[in-house]
Amino acid sequence: MALGASLGRAVLVAALLAPLGGWAGAEEGVGVLAGRVRIAGRVPEAVEVAVAKDRGTCGAAQAVRAFQVDQEGGLAEAAVLLPDLPGPPSAAAPTLDNLGCRFAPALQVLPPGALLSIRNSDRILHSAHAIDERGATRFHVALPIFREETLAAVGPSGFLRIRCDVGHPWMRAGIVVTGGPAAITDSAGRFWIAGVRAGVHRLLLWHDALGLREQAVTVVPGGETWVEWAVEAPAAPGSRARVR
Repeated sequence: MALGASLGRAVLVAALLAPLGGWAGAEEGVGVLAGRVRIAGRVPEAVEVAVAKDRGTCGAAQAVRAFQVDQEGGLAEAAVLLPDLPGPPSAAAPTLDNLGCRFAPALQVLPPGALLSIRNSDRILHSAHAIDERGATRFHVALPIFREETLAAVGPSGFLRIRCDVGHPWMRAGIVVTGGPAAITDSAGRFWIAGVRAGVHRLLLWHDALGLREQAVTVVPGGETWVEWAVEAPAAPGSRARVR
């Protein structure tokens, strides 16, 4: 009788907890966060940078565009991230190349502590100078033509601007270091992050020319949450200005 009574109580407790468990599972479910980042208003035109050295490789001038946008203002190469959530580790070995007097890729997302393989595919001297959001140098490496690869640690979470300091001021790239889910917008400004825990989260936007923006987002379980994020472009020099 004692064993039967214990089993009866266990069944009763399980029956009472079942609705609570189902409710908790729905709250703790996951969804997809998707959306589009768009520049609202006038987009600054390209700035023409006169090349002072290495013209045989870099050309006589380089066009610098602060914003890569489509016809509807969709902003490419912006990072969207959820810094307060855990994210999957990076599977690929990250690289930063100097190719055609440009950094490639222009923007990437890496986990804290990642080792970055920095390469120089041009037959001229380059450098990669990473500066964090406080203005401090995270790493600064020279890339002579005889060195095929240099490894640099990206360090803790943060937003890094990469520059070439050997006479190529138009060369720019960005690295977002985060342990949370993140995505980079495509050519139409769209992003897509799967497996996001349902609930209210901080959503950050980072772009080299915009800096950091933030808003709250509520992700629904079992479906897609769409975010339209319009940002104003800062004032910029007039079109076809020359930077020497």
